[in-house]
Amino acid sequence: MLTEEKIKAFAEKYSDRSGEFVASTMRHVMDYEAERGYELFDFTKDDFVKMFAKYNWVNSSRSFKNVKSIITGYIKSENETSMYDLADFSESDVSADDMYNDSYFASVDEFVDFLNKYEEPYQIRMNVIAVLYWIGLTSDEISNLTINDVDFESNTVLDKTDVDARLMDIIKQCYEMKQYDAPNKSGYRTFYVMNGDYILRKTKDKPGVNSDPKTSIISIHVYFSRLNDILEKRHHSKTLDQRYLARNCEYIKVYNYCKTHPKFNLAELSFGNGKGPLADIIGRKCSKVAYLSFRQGYKGWVEYFHEN
Repeated sequence: MLTEEKIKAFAEKYSDRSGEFVASTMRHVMDYEAERGYELFDFTKDDFVKMFAKYNWVNSSRSFKNVKSIITGYIKSENETSMYDLADFSESDVSADDMYNDSYFASVDEFVDFLNKYEEPYQIRMNVIAVLYWIGLTSDEISNLTINDVDFESNTVLDKTDVDARLMDIIKQCYEMKQYDAPNKSGYRTFYVMNGDYILRKTKDKPGVNSDPKTSIISIHVYFSRLNDILEKRHHSKTLDQRYLARNCEYIKVYNYCKTHPKFNLAELSFGNGKGPLADIIGRKCSKVAYLSFRQGYKGWVEYFHEN
């Protein structure tokens, strides 16, 4: 099985910048080994398909080839000759189903229904974090989000306009709570939510401690992981991914735009200030590389959710 020592030794063969990416990639492989319960050398093609889809290594030809090259290099460095399944693994093996089945949501209806399947009050914080990612906020924006950034009447969050009313209702649940108790390892701790400032507030500080009451980015990621654990144990179906939630929202915007603009052609969409730039639709600028990645992902998303 992979270890930190093996990963470090392998990554040292690369330059500093490349070595960091190699080490990060191999740590994902190590985690997937633990999840599958057997070594990388015993992976079948199906294992590679699922692993590449799980870690989004199929979002572009470049990322697919880079990661496959790294894993191939590691296997060769270990003098393993049995590489038939990996050698035979290509982009065509990663279909739209494999890419989007477990990570993407096709509509707000499905997303809201998914989040409303449990009743514990403390999970409302996790729901709100998931919703804010869906809208397209970054971790830093979520951490710093204040009540002044949210307008429940016009359904606006920061510069995100026309947010679905059902998503706003989930945010409002957090806003309306004054406090609640949540279990932890040492018993219970009280959360004070919303006091006219941050949407998400951290636990009450210890006596004599005066620090920023906002929830840290690290805590946001912890809550997100905890929500995934709860959903996986209860429903064994889809899991949330903060990257995919924001991207799914952008895909929906483009899909709706296509329906109302029959002559729209994503392949001919301009990058700058030309007619119908992608930035006007999804609310962010794209480099050419990012645009090509977006277009490929959008194509797979449409094929999976809307081909019928």
